[in-house]
Amino acid sequence: GWKAQNCTAAMTNGALRIEADPGAAAFLGTVQIRHSGPAVLRLRARSHAGGKGAVQWRTSGQATFPKGAQSVSFELKPGEAWQDVAVDLPVSGELAHLRLFLPAARAPVEISSLQYLPAGTAQLVREWTFSAHE
Repeated sequence: GWKAQNCTAAMTNGALRIEADPGAAAFLGTVQIRHSGPAVLRLRARSHAGGKGAVQWRTSGQATFPKGAQSVSFELKPGEAWQDVAVDLPVSGELAHLRLFLPAARAPVEISSLQYLPAGTAQLVREWTFSAHE
């Protein structure tokens, strides 16, 4: 359900491994989430170099992603241990398209799972699991 842009994405050692194209902002995109209102994107990931990532979205009725808006950044700490990161998304309206920008320019990023939940609940809207082990 995710499409790799400006990067390669491959299953490696039980995780989805993202490697950025040279000089490009690597991201994964999906149009498979149908939900209205604020939400949380949870990811379990790791990266030797770490860095800043971001989640960007557009809603139905928006033909393109608004420049400089509808984006929330997050930090992935450097290291080999898996990290759980929760990104609060103040979505207003029905989600149409989501982009997950990853700090893969200096080193690959590995993802074991992604979850999209309505804000304030534990009810999953969508979940993607790339790894059966921690």
